[in-house]
Amino acid sequence: MSCPYCSRSHYSKTFLPSTTFNGKTFSYIKCMNCEVVYITPMPNSNDYLKMYPPYYQNGVDKTIQSDKYKKLLGLRFSYGVQFDLIKKHFEGSPKVLDYGCGNANFIVNATVSGIKCDGAEYNAEHVEILKKEYSASNFYTTNEILQNPDIKYDIIRLSNVLEHLDSPNETMQLLLTKLNKNGILIVEGPIECNFNFAFLSRKTYFKLMNKYRNGYISNHTPTHITFTNSTNQLTFFEKFNLTTLEYKISEAAWPYPASYNSAKGIGGKIKLLIGKTSILLSSINNRWGNTFIYVGKNS
Repeated sequence: MSCPYCSRSHYSKTFLPSTTFNGKTFSYIKCMNCEVVYITPMPNSNDYLKMYPPYYQNGVDKTIQSDKYKKLLGLRFSYGVQFDLIKKHFEGSPKVLDYGCGNANFIVNATVSGIKCDGAEYNAEHVEILKKEYSASNFYTTNEILQNPDIKYDIIRLSNVLEHLDSPNETMQLLLTKLNKNGILIVEGPIECNFNFAFLSRKTYFKLMNKYRNGYISNHTPTHITFTNSTNQLTFFEKFNLTTLEYKISEAAWPYPASYNSAKGIGGKIKLLIGKTSILLSSINNRWGNTFIYVGKNS
């Protein structure tokens, strides 16, 4: 089993428990070369369809955000921050692709902010829903985007996408052929194995569970295929000869509760405290944190 980031085949066990899904057991191993943690076996097409059925994205969200700088649940950085990056690094009126556009809420708000944006999604049925419910933009399946040589963009955005890919190198190579000369790549997502207090607490918890509950197995959907840290995530982008314009790390409460009201029971309150403590501690070191945003130029 080779690493999806560096293609090396030497690996070790990790603290993450295995999980059962779609009649299979998926385990997590760590590359001994680049230290990316990844799943084995890789999900097949049937697994992916069950991971991402048409209702996974809950249709189309046409909500116009009153405060574009408010970070929405699930976002790593606010729309306002991302719109500012687009305007900062590209003059004029760029043609933007949101690759992995989900419920299209970013596209809806980008359009209101004067940014022309199309979308691409994995599930063909969901793409038809997007086309039907929001006609102001063009929508494609990811295969249509990657296989059509005539489709090009000035800016390509990926939000919470890389960690879901079983072939990130191949996907990135193809995506960059869709980027015009001097085009901009904007990527945001988790760095789940980067150091912070919350990561340390989860690692300790799972190690104890593995030690005292023999054969401990989870049952979550294995949507995240890879788990990275700040070093191997940045190295991933640099190997594609992109010029790094910005790379920022931040700490979010995710995956712990973000507020007291959302923290259920004693366990939830403990997780809330861990999350808040982790955010506070990460504020003293700009390399600690569990989310990143990257801006690179296609040179």
